[in-house]
Amino acid sequence: MKRPGWPRWWRSASFWLLAALVAATGWLGWLNGLGRVDLVLGDFALEALESPGSDRIVIVAIDDASLAALGRWPWRREIHARLIERIGQAGPAAVGLDVLFSEPDAQHPEDDRRLAAALRSSGKVVLPVVMGSVDSRGVMGVQTPHPQLATAAAAVGHAHFEVDPDGLVRSVFLREGVGDRLWPQLSLAMLALSPRGQAAAEAAAVGARRPPGPWSQVGAWRRDQWVQIPFGGAPGRFRTVSYVDALDGVIPPEVFRDRFVLIGATATGMGDAWPTPVSVGRTAMPGVELLAQVLDAALQGRQL
Repeated sequence: MKRPGWPRWWRSASFWLLAALVAATGWLGWLNGLGRVDLVLGDFALEALESPGSDRIVIVAIDDASLAALGRWPWRREIHARLIERIGQAGPAAVGLDVLFSEPDAQHPEDDRRLAAALRSSGKVVLPVVMGSVDSRGVMGVQTPHPQLATAAAAVGHAHFEVDPDGLVRSVFLREGVGDRLWPQLSLAMLALSPRGQAAAEAAAVGARRPPGPWSQVGAWRRDQWVQIPFGGAPGRFRTVSYVDALDGVIPPEVFRDRFVLIGATATGMGDAWPTPVSVGRTAMPGVELLAQVLDAALQGRQL
């Protein structure tokens, strides 16, 4: 008796083509669409392009040790004033204080005066501005440093990053703001304060431009010059010192001399940490280190 062979549909080229299309569709769906494939390939490329961080960048970390020594957050502003004074004596290239002071200190108004004096004396400190909430009219708010500090700072820059649908941070808009007022990204605002830094900041600030034209919503948050962050490696690439050690003078002045100093939170539970393509499976990257990644790319001539 003749043994049964494979069904004719099993040998059909059309069947295998259909099967391949179904498999490809499922795979692309798992990766969240064609754009996600590009992101995955880009993530693999980043891992192959790791490089040492610039030795001109120093992070002053608001870490667990500092919280244990100085008390629960937020700290009094005279503490930040003392740190700015201490770092300023060393002659840094620029300082980014990634702490928002959007309201005056009602309990300690003298602290605001002290911090403003420290900012003014340094002449090299950049403060952050962040997107606020939408009001009842649908107008986007903005949280800037309150005027006493904003006028004393050397510059103001935004500290936002773009989060992709899969929850990873891969990109940044180099200019953001409301209406006609667009602030530079905080790292580039720092770079522009250094000698010959303005030209370097302008050279680094390219990216996809938003088409010119009228905006449909008055008061809408605007973003321009979108770029992928050319990550140089995983978290921990930059020299990092504890806030309390810098405040107490434990860190030698030469650590800060002619350096770009970024002050920001790394402590557990402070919430300012983001998953990135170079930190998957590892610890999330603190926002202050994301700022350092953008600054590092500009300093080393990697196109933003």
